[in-house]
Amino acid sequence: MSDTVRYLIRHAAVGVALLMVAGCDGGGESFTPPPNADVSGNWILNWTNMRGTVSGIGTLTCSAIGLHATITQTGTSLTGEIVGTWTLTCTGGGQSESVTATGGTISSGTVTGNHIHFHLATEDANQDGTVQGNSMSGTATWSADMGPPFGVVTLTGQWSGVRTTTTTALAPSPSVSSNEQSGLTAAIVRLLGGK
Repeated sequence: MSDTVRYLIRHAAVGVALLMVAGCDGGGESFTPPPNADVSGNWILNWTNMRGTVSGIGTLTCSAIGLHATITQTGTSLTGEIVGTWTLTCTGGGQSESVTATGGTISSGTVTGNHIHFHLATEDANQDGTVQGNSMSGTATWSADMGPPFGVVTLTGQWSGVRTTTTTALAPSPSVSSNEQSGLTAAIVRLLGGK
């Protein structure tokens, strides 16, 4: 090894050591976490390539595109509402089924830095992702109990959202009764040959 290379390595090692010591002495600047993203407002949300395996059918793929949502954020907590009508389309076993639903809720949401997590109506519909300005995206995992012979069906895929200034399409939706099936469950039951 040449003297020049030894000199560079030695000085680099000394420099790194000094940085480490300076960072540990408490005299440097303290770490301040980034501020939490602001997701309040109107959003258009999409779920794509939501895939899972269903016994006797094989791969089931679902999507829901263009859902209008209003999100309210207080500190790190968020809630919201899916407003208007929306369509969930599922394909599997050579068949396709679309179900139109009205409304929905966004619950148990949190924003920490640029990380977002929320549920769609139930803890069985999880969304995790990141927020970057007026867009957000991530992965979604939905589970629904389809009963015998199918059992619990779990779909995993991608979701995304874009903030919008459009408010005319975001009129409040009528409330959905608690005994009404969710769009996900209804579409899958129909696809599997249920009622």
